[in-house]
Amino acid sequence: MSKKDGWLTLLRNERDKLKLDPKSKIKRFILNRLLAQGPEFFNQQVYQLIEQINDHMSNTIPIHWNNYSDRQVVESIYSEVKNYRMLQNQQGLLHVERDQICNLFVLQEGFRFLELVSSSSNHSNAEQTDANVMFQELFDHSLIIVDHPSGLECPAVVKYELNEEKYEIKIKTRLICLLDPQQVGQYLKMSNIEAILYAKDSENDPNENIKLSLSWKFEKIMDTANTSRTFLYCELTEDCPITFVVNSQLFAICSHPQLFPQYLAKVLIIEMNNSSSIINYEQHVGTLMNYINLYHQRVCGIKLNDESHQFIVKQLENVYLSSHEKISSLSFDIYEHILSKLIAQIRFMSNHPFLCTMYHEGLFHGICDAAIDQNLRNGTRTKPYILIRFDTLDNQTTACNQNLIFAINNGELCKAEIESQNLAEELCQCFHKAASIKSQAQMYNHEILSFENLRFYYDEKMQTVKKINYYPLNLLLRDKIQPVDTNPLPATTTTVQDLFPINSEAPTQYSAILSLNITANRDLRPYVITYLQQALSQLCSENDITGVLDSFSSLELLDHINPSDFRT
Repeated sequence: MSKKDGWLTLLRNERDKLKLDPKSKIKRFILNRLLAQGPEFFNQQVYQLIEQINDHMSNTIPIHWNNYSDRQVVESIYSEVKNYRMLQNQQGLLHVERDQICNLFVLQEGFRFLELVSSSSNHSNAEQTDANVMFQELFDHSLIIVDHPSGLECPAVVKYELNEEKYEIKIKTRLICLLDPQQVGQYLKMSNIEAILYAKDSENDPNENIKLSLSWKFEKIMDTANTSRTFLYCELTEDCPITFVVNSQLFAICSHPQLFPQYLAKVLIIEMNNSSSIINYEQHVGTLMNYINLYHQRVCGIKLNDESHQFIVKQLENVYLSSHEKISSLSFDIYEHILSKLIAQIRFMSNHPFLCTMYHEGLFHGICDAAIDQNLRNGTRTKPYILIRFDTLDNQTTACNQNLIFAINNGELCKAEIESQNLAEELCQCFHKAASIKSQAQMYNHEILSFENLRFYYDEKMQTVKKINYYPLNLLLRDKIQPVDTNPLPATTTTVQDLFPINSEAPTQYSAILSLNITANRDLRPYVITYLQQALSQLCSENDITGVLDSFSSLELLDHINPSDFRT
């Protein structure tokens, strides 16, 4: 379809299939941005992707591997297997460069010397013993976990659920065998295999182990030479008997997605504690920062920028210094709290790909210090300065909901909080504003970025339809149902006419803006606004005042960009 209609037509059709609910709008944001890139961008990306695929599917083996009688060559092949295993171990959570790593096609080609090892049935007892050892070594190296255990929503963390009075977990994992299936049948008898799921702290207690079953399957894949290649692999199923055990990477099990960052932090910390015994200040923070960088690049597809990097390093340094004064020998456990908060914001960004794109383009500042808002101080009425960032780590209440801060300075610094549940609707208004006006407003960055750059995330079908506002029930009951002995409030002598004197000869038109600074629980603010709207509407109705009453969301601070004249 892409060859016939082109990539832009394909993406446009996919976008037009989407509805206008908040989840679909988030998908539309990224599709709109991709469409704005144009065909040249896609041609370049597709070309690079094809090159990577061809590299991963090439079956060209090193020339010296053909000399299977050389033990050094055998060790070289086994070394490549170990490198590939290490790559698979790391890339579930961390970004890893694949340069100089043999792919599975090449490794399978290297295992063709199975025939040489297995054709030892006529050898002497001593030779037979050596052959058996060689075959066991060959078989051990032929097994690679290509997908380490993980859940459906988060790598290295699995959620359990209650199903018919039993707790169940859904784990996905895949193990591959490099032995040629056509040759395996001549020397080996295939049977189901058994995997053991055990807790890290109680691995020696067989009563606490859980048995999971895997069965062998066959998968045919075409290589770059258009040759069909068959691989043996197994995945989790329901039944079992044991043949061998291959240790997987550590993973965690928890009860709710809100706990993913906390448990993922624990997994990363255990990995670091196992791989490093460094406790000095500089390398301690540097080691953890390297893991955070690689995790960010793995899940978001982009590196941390210098601004985020410096802020995170400062946070880690503070944790180290405060703990170092109390504990002489430090492990990475001291960072668990701050690391879980960082992972929560990184995961939120990865779950909203348009934020990753905005971060890459400098339109979104991601994880950073709230002090960055002071860089907007040069904003003026004619050229406002704007930035969008995550709320501070200290204000993070839950792992699932990460709020954004929209700051604008047009001579006065104002901030609006975008709550995660309103993210699509609020940013839709922001993108609409960028697409509908001409402005000198600038997005703060190290280079000049126009506010209008946000228009690339918008399309005309995304215009928000305002919903009907209702009284919150608690305010409605308090306002409309009064106890019998309640004394009525004294009537005020101030009328609307006192505020806006009307000329009896001709109707007078006024525009009024009521500015409120509400200090209250964040969840109650919408109720307060709704209550005031109803009260003002009733006041206008009682005094025969007609007109339009508009309510503004927090993000319509953007009206500072092109304010119209009004009387207050």
